[in-house]
Amino acid sequence: MLIHAQIKCDAAVPQCNWCSHHNIPCTFERVIHKRRKDKTNANTQQKTTGLAERIDRIEKLLTDSLFREPSLSA
Repeated sequence: MLIHAQIKCDAAVPQCNWCSHHNIPCTFERVIHKRRKDKTNANTQQKTTGLAERIDRIEKLLTDSLFREPSLSA
């Protein structure tokens, strides 16, 4: 009785480790999936713009509050 064992291929190039160890040609077919371009680039741009505006508002508030407070050295 012949039992077929599933062998996990590590997809090493040009030959997986199992095939290399047993000195047989590797028949694993590497399927390359194309990744979709993320839409995060536009989202990142919006976040960056929002953060820049927020920093500008905070800086303006800080400079305004510094000019309004009377000097303690006088």
